[in-house]
Amino acid sequence: MFRFSICLICLLTALQTVQAQYFYRFSTDFSVKEEMPDGSQALTLGTIYYDAHSRKLVMDIDFPEKKIVYAHDSLVYTIVGDTISNKSNTFINFFEGNLYHLALTNELNSFGLENSNAYEITDIERNNNRLISTWEPLGKYKGVTGKILTLNEGKKLTGIVFYNKEGKMLSKQNLNNYQNYSGLLFPHEVVQQLYMQDEKYLYKLYTYKNVVINEMGNENWYNYTLP
Repeated sequence: MFRFSICLICLLTALQTVQAQYFYRFSTDFSVKEEMPDGSQALTLGTIYYDAHSRKLVMDIDFPEKKIVYAHDSLVYTIVGDTISNKSNTFINFFEGNLYHLALTNELNSFGLENSNAYEITDIERNNNRLISTWEPLGKYKGVTGKILTLNEGKKLTGIVFYNKEGKMLSKQNLNNYQNYSGLLFPHEVVQQLYMQDEKYLYKLYTYKNVVINEMGNENWYNYTLP
C-alpha cells in the first residue's frame, strides 16, 4: 500500500509538471519606441493577446490613437471604432509576428528554425557560453531568401540577424531581460534595427510588462472576431 501511494504521488507530480509546461495563451502590456531614418520619433502603447491554438494575434492599441490590429491566416487588419480601415496580406514585422508563438511552443531558442524544413545549420561558432549558429535556406527558399544568424547564451536566444539572398543585412534583433514563467522564457526588452535603403535604418525598442500566461479570462480578445 505504501509503495502504491508513493507511485501515485510520483505520477500526479509528473502530470502536474506536464500541465505546468503546456502554454497556449499569452498577453502583455507593451510599448514601442521608434526612431525613423529621418530622425523623427514615435511611441505606441497597448496590450497584446495571442492564442497559440487559433493563432490569432490582437493588439489593443491605446496610444497614440485608439485602434485594434488583428492578425490571422496571413492577413492583418486595422480596426478603428467598428470599421476596418486597412487590410494587408503581409505582416509588417515578421519577427514580432512569430515571437509570441515561438515562446509559447518553447521554440524561441532557435526562432523555430531547428524544427523547420526551410533552414539548416551550416556553421556553429562557440565562445564560452555564447553560441553563434548560421542557418542557410533549403529547397524552394534557396535563392529567394538569405541566411539567418542566431546568437544563444545558454538556453536563451539573445540575438538574431536576417539577410537577403544577396547577403545584405535586412534586420537584427537583440533580446534582453528574460523572465521565467514556470518554464516559459520571455524577453522583456527587444531592440530591433530594420535596414532601409541608403544604409539608413528604422530603430525600434519593444518593452513588455504585466505578462500573463494561460489566462482564463478576456475571451473577447483571444477569440476576437472582425466587426
